[in-house]
Amino acid sequence: MSIDKRKLLWRLAEKGLWKNLSSEEVRLYFLLIIFADVSNGEGKLIWENLNYYLGPHFHEEKLRKAVQDLEKLHLVRINFSVEKSEIEYKILNEGD
Repeated sequence: MSIDKRKLLWRLAEKGLWKNLSSEEVRLYFLLIIFADVSNGEGKLIWENLNYYLGPHFHEEKLRKAVQDLEKLHLVRINFSVEKSEIEYKILNEGD
């Protein structure tokens, strides 16, 4: 199932979902959308990329909280791999 990144951002604004997120969580969601494969909405990011784009203060504890909040809103599904130092994720469409 392909994703429309513009519609995903529109949904975030139209439904006011961004109001329930911290600025760091919004930045993480944007980053995930940017790197997601449009054909299936899936992606993978290594910790180094997260640190580069979100800053070194965005440590694992903050990341886990951000992920939890994004998942509660049914925006993404994320799997952590501490051993591989990466996260794998899927951007969720409204019906997912």
